[in-house]
Amino acid sequence: MRWKKRQKQIQYLQAKHGNDRSLAREFPDLKVEQRTAPCSNGMRGRTARRVLPPGVKHDSSAVVAVTFDHEVQQVRLVFHRIFQPSPDDPIDFEETIERTLLDLRNRFVPEADVSFCWTPRRLNWLKVRDKLLFRPREAQVVSFDLSSLFWIFIAIMLLQPLFAARWYVVRRAQAIRAIEKLHGTRVITMIHRQEKHSIFGFLVSRQIDLEDAQTIIAAIMDTPEDMPIDFVIHTPGGLVLAAMQIARAIEAHKAKVTVYVPVYAMSGGTLIALAADEIVLGEFSVLGPIDPQIAGLPAASIVKARDSKPVDDVFDLTLVLADVSEKALVQVKQGAVELLTPRMEKSAAEALAAKLAGGHWTHDYALTAQEARALGLPVKVGMPPEVMRLMSLYPQPIQRSGVEYLPIDIPRQRRV
Repeated sequence: MRWKKRQKQIQYLQAKHGNDRSLAREFPDLKVEQRTAPCSNGMRGRTARRVLPPGVKHDSSAVVAVTFDHEVQQVRLVFHRIFQPSPDDPIDFEETIERTLLDLRNRFVPEADVSFCWTPRRLNWLKVRDKLLFRPREAQVVSFDLSSLFWIFIAIMLLQPLFAARWYVVRRAQAIRAIEKLHGTRVITMIHRQEKHSIFGFLVSRQIDLEDAQTIIAAIMDTPEDMPIDFVIHTPGGLVLAAMQIARAIEAHKAKVTVYVPVYAMSGGTLIALAADEIVLGEFSVLGPIDPQIAGLPAASIVKARDSKPVDDVFDLTLVLADVSEKALVQVKQGAVELLTPRMEKSAAEALAAKLAGGHWTHDYALTAQEARALGLPVKVGMPPEVMRLMSLYPQPIQRSGVEYLPIDIPRQRRV
């Protein structure tokens, strides 16, 4: 029905206006050769039948757009542009006037019917019927459906851990810089979260490894020899090899090295602390034994199990583990003596090493500050508050603690 109605309109226009091309763009079905007469603006005669190449004009043309301000009851000029051709450079209708009109159509919304007339002489003009003209287009409002909100929520959930981790990195850097300015030292941290957390179903935990050793050794070597070092350590232990490498790098530093243990430094962490000039513990901070573990079992216990019965009654695997355990005990004791002798007599160092590595306690025994001081370690009690604030910037990223409390607002003293 639409096609038939359109054909009737074209036939009516052809019968009424002949070769008039004023509505050629409204009805593109008109043939090109029919677009040779002027529009129905009252122009008739020989000028109206002048034949020009389609889309080319040799006369000046102007495009004007106005709007009506209802508040002040005045017509305001919105846009005005004149196209001035030259004999050698006529106006290309599609590249100039039509492009300008399309741009106006995109920028404004016509409030009345607008028709375009093309005269071969003076002007291109916009004829507006009834009332005005153009009004600015309203800003497009973006609508969100449930699916869009769902994907936005998924994106936020995926990116939130990244932004949170980056925020903690920046805060930790600021806290470390503040401690360095306050103490006048170089601050190095080794913080391992012992609490296990799940990532895609796998349980992971951090311990002392060779990557830690490589990074810490590089940081110590980069520190000037006359600059003291504050080493903040919080670890459940790890590889003996990595712990010995870090301890030897600390011992080799000529300036004072202070090890801060805010909560605990077990096993390999205690072995590293033995190389420090001073060990600062909190009131409830603990160290731990340094006895080696073989296949998850205490080396001293394996040796004791082998010696408790005749060799013929001992399983071959137990004999192998006992042999490895004896070697591990000797190596750890020698390493501890090596770290203790610069600040302690050799006999005292050997006795302390035998006490810490000989299996006198379970591997998770909490060695308090009083016990460590009684053993002869250079222990100082009193953790600086800035170090504890630094520790608060190492939260468990996934598994949250079940402990909750509200901070206490301490009233400030009035200034006199």
